Amino acid sequence: MKSPLPTFICLTLAGVFVIDHPQCGNKVINHRQLAILYLENGQYNRSLMEAGRALRKDGDDATMHMIAALAHRGLGQMEGAYDSFEKAILLDPDSERIHATLRRICQQDEGFARARPILERLHRKYPDSTRIQVSLGWTCSNLHEESRAIELLEEAISGGNAEIFGYIHLSRIYLQTERFSRATQLLEEALIIYPENGQLHIILGELHLGQGRFQEAEFSFANAMEKHRTPAKAAIQIARHHYDLGMRRKAIEYYERAMEQGSPGALLLNNLAWAYGEENIHLQRALELSLQAVKLEAENVVYLDTYAELLFLTGQYPQAIAIMRRALELEPEEGDHYEYLRAQMRKFRQVGAPAAAATGDVDDSQDGP
Repeated sequence: MKSPLPTFICLTLAGVFVIDHPQCGNKVINHRQLAILYLENGQYNRSLMEAGRALRKDGDDATMHMIAALAHRGLGQMEGAYDSFEKAILLDPDSERIHATLRRICQQDEGFARARPILERLHRKYPDSTRIQVSLGWTCSNLHEESRAIELLEEAISGGNAEIFGYIHLSRIYLQTERFSRATQLLEEALIIYPENGQLHIILGELHLGQGRFQEAEFSFANAMEKHRTPAKAAIQIARHHYDLGMRRKAIEYYERAMEQGSPGALLLNNLAWAYGEENIHLQRALELSLQAVKLEAENVVYLDTYAELLFLTGQYPQAIAIMRRALELEPEEGDHYEYLRAQMRKFRQVGAPAAAATGDVDDSQDGP
């Protein structure tokens, strides 16, 4: 099974804040440091308490309100989380890290409707903040208010000082709504300002590819691979786009390029193995890749399904049935994948049972459908 785009987005502080960790010995540990440390360790009540103490002791601080927002979220207190986000942005309206983290949380929790009124209030208070305007436009887009989103993002970009995220998201809206000429113009404008941004080159490549301009697409993807800060991520994104267009051989090529960057994760291993399986080529390599993914995440039913499917394709029916039985044990009946996995099990048994009977290798289990 090909894995969907990851829904879990890591919201720990790594990469969001520069953290001064408390040390043992004579160093005094302050409330601010404790709030961050407790948050990192998932001790949300303690983090919230220390953030409150820091705010009372040192006064309003955008970072501490961000800590409080993340701690509230960890406790499932979403109203408190978004209230703290608003306080943080009020203190530092153009903070890239605050807006980026708010967007990540909205995406993971589908909190767009919660964020919308907050960002509208902030936009009225800071009408000249392009960062607030871009975040509001992004939120409106996710609420399927394309006209309002385009209006906000176009206005933010017109000043010439909008963040790169504004260009990227607006160009994606134009791609989704098939306004290809405007998308091309926007991307070319953005690349004049941000010529080294690999993500812009990827989107331009996607635009060319979708219109059948394969040579131009390859040129843009080559630039993306050269300029992207993380070439493996660029290759995976390019591979996914080829896969979605049914161009599996090209997807495999870019997945393999991502593999060359080293330390592949389970998602990459699984998706490359699945693509090989769909093309019915290099199945032994696909099995090896899939097994590595299963070893990394042994209870992921998506990865188990890929491994079972590859065992099935290579004629190893009892093994395929055993792996699928395990996947069905892990997936709850109300789970998103349960019916699909049941169908897979029926397929394996329908083909596998006669073959097993012919060889005397019969699966007598009555488990499963």
